[in-house]
Amino acid sequence: MKIIVIGATGTIGKPVADALAKRHNVVRVGHHKGDHLVDLASSDSIKKLFRSVSPFDAVVCAAGLAKFGPLRELTEADFQFSLFNK
Repeated sequence: MKIIVIGATGTIGKPVADALAKRHNVVRVGHHKGDHLVDLASSDSIKKLFRSVSPFDAVVCAAGLAKFGPLRELTEADFQFSLFNK
C-alpha cells in the first residue's frame, strides 16, 4: 500500500511513519521537511499535495498545532485554534 503520512517528521508522526514503512510505501509529508511539503492551513496546498502524490491508498494525519492544558481552563478560542490546525 502507498500511505501518505502528514506530520511524518513530528513527535508522533515520525514513529508512525517508521512503523508503517516496514510494510508499506510511505510518503512522508511535513510543513518544513519531508518527501513533500504542505501547509494545512491552505486548502490549495493540500490539493496540490494530493495531486502530486496520487494515486495512494491511505492518509494518516499526525500534524497540527494544538493548545494544551487542563480541560476546564481551555477556552473556545483554544479549541478553535486546535481544530483549525488539523
